[in-house]
Amino acid sequence: MESNSTLNIYVDPEVLESAEAILSELGIPIATAIAIFLRQVVFLRELPFPVVLPPLERELLIDTQLRAKYDRALNDIDEGNTHSAKEALTQLRSELFSE
Repeated sequence: MESNSTLNIYVDPEVLESAEAILSELGIPIATAIAIFLRQVVFLRELPFPVVLPPLERELLIDTQLRAKYDRALNDIDEGNTHSAKEALTQLRSELFSE
């Protein structure tokens, strides 16, 4: 019975080079880092880190969502779907303080 298996993966060469440089500073061979990652996946039964959008893309997404709300609001104004401040406050108070 083999004690190890071979894993062939395709990786962006620049990513691999950067990762190897960082791991080298830590004294960890790339194969060991991958083995650590896989053991953590098995132990945790999930990825050992959150998977999120990079900050710039997240900010763009938020900007896009806000822009969509802004466009809807302008459309409502153009179509006359508006309320006076007094009406809006009356509705807000009734929603907040109704039993």
